[in-house]
Amino acid sequence: MIIKGHELSGKTSISKMIMIDSNKIGIFPIILDGDLIKKSLNFEEFIKDTFSHQYNGDYDIWIKQINRILIVDNYNHKISSNFRFIRLKRTWTHEEPEFLV
Repeated sequence: MIIKGHELSGKTSISKMIMIDSNKIGIFPIILDGDLIKKSLNFEEFIKDTFSHQYNGDYDIWIKQINRILIVDNYNHKISSNFRFIRLKRTWTHEEPEFLV
């Protein structure tokens, strides 16, 4: 899902509402700040750190879930066009999920 709009149009508020509504049904999205992604050297560590700031849970359990959501706030304004977004892929075996470029 991509939420586009002018500055101060409520995109972050919608992202937070998606997070709250998802939490109610047992899905725990992570909201990533595009400005911080741009500054991050290790994307996987960045996701782990963001998870620990937003939740009091176990990242290793979260990453193995089928239903994971990453919400990127400030994507259009802060992330360089050279940045290759990494998507999370869950393998169909019991192996660790992979980060793919």
